[in-house]
Amino acid sequence: FIGPKVSVLKALGDKIMAKKVAVANNVPIIQSSDQDLSTMETALGEAEKIGYPVMLKAASGGGGRGMRVIRTEGELRKGFPEARRESLSAFGDNTVFLEKYVENPKHIEVQIVADSHGNMVHLYERDCSVQRRYQKVIEFAPSYGLSQVIKDKLYAYALAICKAVDYNNIGTVEFLVDEDDNIYFIEVNPRVQVEHTVTEMITNIDLIKAQLFIAGGFKLSDTQIKIYDQDTVQIAGVAVQCRITTEDPANDFKPDYGIVTTYRSAGGFGIRLDAGSIYQGVSISPFFDSMLVKVS
Repeated sequence: FIGPKVSVLKALGDKIMAKKVAVANNVPIIQSSDQDLSTMETALGEAEKIGYPVMLKAASGGGGRGMRVIRTEGELRKGFPEARRESLSAFGDNTVFLEKYVENPKHIEVQIVADSHGNMVHLYERDCSVQRRYQKVIEFAPSYGLSQVIKDKLYAYALAICKAVDYNNIGTVEFLVDEDDNIYFIEVNPRVQVEHTVTEMITNIDLIKAQLFIAGGFKLSDTQIKIYDQDTVQIAGVAVQCRITTEDPANDFKPDYGIVTTYRSAGGFGIRLDAGSIYQGVSISPFFDSMLVKVS
């Protein structure tokens, strides 16, 4: 199996469980619901306690599924059953929770690499603040507009959470940073992410190769991976990734499908393409994500 061990997935694969790990290790989190939101009445009570606006989230969610900003009781009454149905359909789990909504934050994630021998490093941060429908559209690394003090705190928090569960393989720890530089942990993605390519481009570390060798029992310091310690991980330059999606601008940018009549790839020195089966004449299915290509 290529990925973190079962105990890590149980501790961090669920957003509610991951928050408990963060609290136990003095990592700041956003105020969230304490009760199991199994009924509308409970959800309304928790929202009143936290204070509007709140964010309604799927506990097993990802990619923006099951997420809604709730600003009034009426919106919660409408959004609560919708989010539960969407979460059940997407993840097989209708568990949802509420947390205080942070206005206009930066969305920052820290890349972690860890072997199964107790060695762990971070590969700095990515800025994923440019989003639509809570799905990332443009990612870049490193982040600009954050002080080194805040960045160092983010690295320390990410490592603390991962060390607490004896993390192995690669993963990402995600945070929000508000306009006053307050940091809030939101989740851990215990897997490789779509936007990992920008980290690879600025660190010259192949994350896919690394996770394969880690799964095979190698240490970070082995010649197959060559991450000897934190000081050996250096940043060179800046990388930006844009997600090319099939969406209809005349229909509020809703995901679209059909036959691709014309397609030309980006190209040139320093351009990286991560593409699936996209070419002129291909039929785009309505049953999958609208992303076609990543251009870095």
